[in-house]
This record gives sequence, structure tokens and C-alpha cells, in this order.
Amino acid sequence: MRKSDIKASALASLCLLLLSFALALSFLATAALHLFLLTSSLYLLWEKDLPTTIKKALGSRKIALKEVVLPLIATLLITGMLNLAAFYLGINDGEKIVEKVEEIPPILLFLGAVAVAPFTEELFFRVALLRKIGLLPSTALFASLHFAYGSWLEVMGAFLIGGTLAITAQQTKSLLPPIIVHAIYNFLAVIMLISMVR
Repeated sequence: MRKSDIKASALASLCLLLLSFALALSFLATAALHLFLLTSSLYLLWEKDLPTTIKKALGSRKIALKEVVLPLIATLLITGMLNLAAFYLGINDGEKIVEKVEEIPPILLFLGAVAVAPFTEELFFRVALLRKIGLLPSTALFASLHFAYGSWLEVMGAFLIGGTLAITAQQTKSLLPPIIVHAIYNFLAVIMLISMVR
């Protein structure tokens, strides 16, 4: 695989993404978005070959348990405080997220939210963009991706949690802790959402 192949894949996935949005095919648009995030990341981070690129992006050192546990606790605290503030201010629009989740079969929801999204989003936002444009812009772009849910609470949460994951990536010099934290967080969120819906 060459960098030109990755560039062609990124452009093709961008076309698929735009077509999906134009035709209002939400599941296909989500799949195309993550394909675009993956191929764009690989293009921006490309080294001499794919294994070298992935190894360099992920980081090669061992991670300590605290490098996962502390950011996970922070994300859960952020979520709790944000939901509490939204409840007291009367701006809770979380039902919009539930409406979106109802459209997706549970197995696809788990696969997308727990396996695919943490890897593609962290690779793109916490490595490719964070290195190119910095913490705040990459975090703001990550949060803007969550506008698709139609919930301001989701966007605020994504911004705060995205910032936490970006700081984690910078401090640990590894992508593994943010991927693991993101996957666990999404797993818990999906369990909670499915229990509300079904």
C-alpha cells in the first residue's frame, strides 16, 4: 500500500460521505465518515509503509493502568457534572440522542460506537489533527462532529471529553489510553441508551 492509494481512498470515502448526506442515508453517512477519518489520518501521518505508520501513531511504549483509569474517571465526572448542570438549568436535550439511537440496530450501534469510532476518531482528532492544528481547534472539530445528534448537551460533552482525551494523548505520548477510555465510555453510554430505548 502506498500513500497515493491512501489519498485515493480518502477522496473516495469523502465522495461517499457527501453522497450519503445528500441522500439522507444516516447509517451509510456514519460509515463513510469513519472511513474518511481513517483514510485521512493515514494520509496525514504516512510513514514508509502501513505498519510503520500505525505503530508510530499508536506509540510504542507500554502504558500504565493509571493512564487509562484517571482519564476515564475524569470523563465520567465531566459527564455527571454536565448532566447535573443541564438538569438544573432545564436545558436537557438528551432525548434527541435517544431518537437517533433508536434508528440503529443494537449490534451495529455497539460495533460502531465501541470498536470503530474510538479508533478512527482518536487517530484523526488526537494524532493527525492535534499535531497539525493544536488542542483547542482539534477538540472543537471533534465536538462539531457530534452536532449530528442534534443535542447541545452532546456537543458540550464531546468538547470537554475530547479535550480530556487530547490532554491524555499529549501526556502519555500514546494513542492507546484515549482509544481505551473512548471505547469504555462509549460502551457505558450505549448500554445506558439501549436500556432507555428498549
